[in-house]
Amino acid sequence: MIVWRRLPAWILRAWPILGLVPFFVAHAIALQVFASRTGWVHKIMGLCLQLLGGVLILWSVNDNLGLFRKTSLVGAFVAWLRDFPTRQHHVLVTGTGMASAAGSTAELSVGKRAPTTIEERVAELETQLQAVRAEVKAQVAALANRIEANAADLTSQIREADGKISSLSERVEKATVGGFKLQAFGVLLAVYGAVTSVLA
Repeated sequence: MIVWRRLPAWILRAWPILGLVPFFVAHAIALQVFASRTGWVHKIMGLCLQLLGGVLILWSVNDNLGLFRKTSLVGAFVAWLRDFPTRQHHVLVTGTGMASAAGSTAELSVGKRAPTTIEERVAELETQLQAVRAEVKAQVAALANRIEANAADLTSQIREADGKISSLSERVEKATVGGFKLQAFGVLLAVYGAVTSVLA
């Protein structure tokens, strides 16, 4: 069963072919009005159609350049002119940078007086053990903070990469599908203009 309300949208999807109808009509009217100069009408119509088809194709290519290279045909032509080989002395400036980082290490504190009795030695060992535990705990906490920060940074980079991939996918789809009909319409106009020129 045909869904009639969706039929106009379906027909309009073939607009590159339907777009030729006004040119057929204009061509036929021009032939009727200038019936004595049909050759002249064919030549003028063919020239106009070929020029219009070429402009539409260039327009589509220009849109694709803007999608991917962030430039246009005019910008590319200007850049080509600027790259004209001339004798210009280019000064190369180089710079060097040095960076150094120093880490701190914890050292076990040693009492001024060496323990003599067993009790003093045990107390000294307990003190040093507590210092080592505190240092290890501090290093573990610092390492955990670094891991958490790196994980957050990695998550942010993954999201940014996903966004770029999605944007690139949209650009590729627009370049391959969006501009196809315009290019096809330009080609059809150029072909129609070529056939018309032959009739002249």
